[in-house]
Amino acid sequence: MSVRAGKLGLATPDHVQGTSPRAAGFGVPAPKSVTESGTSALTEALLLDAPGIVLLADADGVLHGTSAAAATVWPNSRVNTSRLHDLIDPTVAQEWLTHITAVLQDRRPLAVRGVIKGEWLWSTFRRVESSGSPLVLITIRCMDAESIHTPPVGVPAATRIVDAVHHDLGDLANLSKREIEVLSLVGAGLTTGQIAKSLHRSLKTVENHRTSIGRKLNARSLLDLSRIARRAGMPGSTPIFAERAHGRSDSADGNIMDGK
Repeated sequence: MSVRAGKLGLATPDHVQGTSPRAAGFGVPAPKSVTESGTSALTEALLLDAPGIVLLADADGVLHGTSAAAATVWPNSRVNTSRLHDLIDPTVAQEWLTHITAVLQDRRPLAVRGVIKGEWLWSTFRRVESSGSPLVLITIRCMDAESIHTPPVGVPAATRIVDAVHHDLGDLANLSKREIEVLSLVGAGLTTGQIAKSLHRSLKTVENHRTSIGRKLNARSLLDLSRIARRAGMPGSTPIFAERAHGRSDSADGNIMDGK
């Protein structure tokens, strides 16, 4: 069963790397209005049949189509009405508009590596022609610690690859910097004892942190926490999350070794 990191739910099967995310609602019929944009049959097929997150947007960020999985992740999205700003963090959406403009102008695909709702994702932007103004097809694929530096399978050699400037941490933003550090070490496979030794803290303090993290992320087990950490690209991505974390820890954690 997949574990959601944040609210996006882009859980990729553990044995598949660099493929489309297995989002909840696979197989749910896509909106009928998906074909109203006058795009090619290939584009419409991607929107109708793709198992992953696929969006079709114009230069203003207005949606002209969504895949079944995308419609399930964002059930309130409406074709020809909703904008990217309605789906993702406004700063990320604004950055995406910049990418859309660039792709529409130079016709060259663009792959962006960044965090949305606490998960590391490859978001690929491609220009597609329509009966009106050209549109941009956005495909979203999730990755983990092993695939964070590897472009997704199927990306053309001519694709520009960039790192996102803005990131959306989702529920991970509610963690304290210390909790981010503990979660990262859980993702690295360390035991509670090893984490305590690494951070110069007692077992009790680390256990308190784990309980707090689990409550904030709705994770019920150590395995859940490990999966969330991996989908967040930890431990390699830990600095990005630590810099933006603004939550408070539920347990006291001073600057000196506790237990004295």
